[in-house]
Amino acid sequence: MEKGPSADLRIASAADSGSETVVTQSVSQLVQRSISMQKEIEQLFEEYESNNKDIRMDVDDFCEIYETSMSNITLG
Repeated sequence: MEKGPSADLRIASAADSGSETVVTQSVSQLVQRSISMQKEIEQLFEEYESNNKDIRMDVDDFCEIYETSMSNITLG
């Protein structure tokens, strides 16, 4: 049997009309899972941003080293 949000919704929709508890629990589980996934996305984005800043600093340092080394070379 399939597990996950869509399975929860199918179970909830197949339940009697008198069992709103199943629907409420399924919606609550979906909301909790969505919140958890959103937090994970935010954490991954923060890591991405931090890594991107580090890479930019490394590229800037490399370019500065290149420019310094090129200015020390005399063509003659």
